[in-house]
Amino acid sequence: MTRHRYRRRFRLGSLYVWHRYIGIMAALFVVLLSITGIMLNHTDELGLDSNYIDSNRILDWYGIDLPDKHTSFSHKNFRVTLLGHQLYLNYKKVKGEYSSLAGLVVSEGVLVVAVNNGLLLLTDQGEVIENLDTTHGLPAGTKGVGLDQGNGIVVRTSSGDYLADKTLIKWQGLVGKKDVGWSVPSVIPEDLFSEISRDYRGHDLSVERVVLDLHSGRILGEWGPTIMDAAGTIMVLLSISGLWLWVKGIIHRRNHRRKKGHRA
Repeated sequence: MTRHRYRRRFRLGSLYVWHRYIGIMAALFVVLLSITGIMLNHTDELGLDSNYIDSNRILDWYGIDLPDKHTSFSHKNFRVTLLGHQLYLNYKKVKGEYSSLAGLVVSEGVLVVAVNNGLLLLTDQGEVIENLDTTHGLPAGTKGVGLDQGNGIVVRTSSGDYLADKTLIKWQGLVGKKDVGWSVPSVIPEDLFSEISRDYRGHDLSVERVVLDLHSGRILGEWGPTIMDAAGTIMVLLSISGLWLWVKGIIHRRNHRRKKGHRA
């Protein structure tokens, strides 16, 4: 075998090797694109838009953080916690958005929560019964809530303390000292805080968004789409070069058979 033919065969063999390895790497991206594409075509059936990520690693990767501060109050077996604008009763999310939390008391099976300068009435399952504000006769500027010795509901407002009647419609100003058990903030248990924190962060990140970002490459950051575009371009080039190698191989084998035929 001449040196020229040896070098030519060596280059061709190296091209096959590089073609194979680059093809394997690029194929991984194509598999990812195919799987995520199929998932996105069935978003409703798979519930991608209604399910949320609760993995701390993925949430950290997206930079979804908790609010700097949280507030929590407890009474009997119940605890309310405000994270950002989201209110939780124990582990359950309470419907609505809230800007402040100032206390919790339980009276006759009803949870009375001081929020948004008013009172929120909840069932023991976290269902909203009613929101009380100044339009319901509640004095303005609620800053706290408590119970007197007769289990009556007392609110602390910017204009003083008021005792409610049993219907929570009429409020009587308290004159002089009266024993009131005021609701005060308390430290939330670590396991509860961890659970509601994961829920709070996760509801900012749906499975659909993660799949979309995987499909487009945006999950890798600013250069992600460029990487996915490069992988797609490489697959096109590999397809062309693979076809060229296949055709070249056919021509080479035909020429080889012809030479053998002439020698015979």
